[in-house]
Amino acid sequence: MDKWKLSAARVYAQVINPVILTKYTGFDPEFNSNIYQDDVPSMTVTLGVNISF
Repeated sequence: MDKWKLSAARVYAQVINPVILTKYTGFDPEFNSNIYQDDVPSMTVTLGVNISF
């Protein structure tokens, strides 16, 4: 990290609902809106990098 003059670096990932095991065929029970009629349970992935110089 001295080569690039970094004081800190962090790489992170977050996965919400990585495995969905259900026989539920209706709309996503966690979604609270009438805008979308085709909602199904879904997986969300967040990736990020924090760098300090």
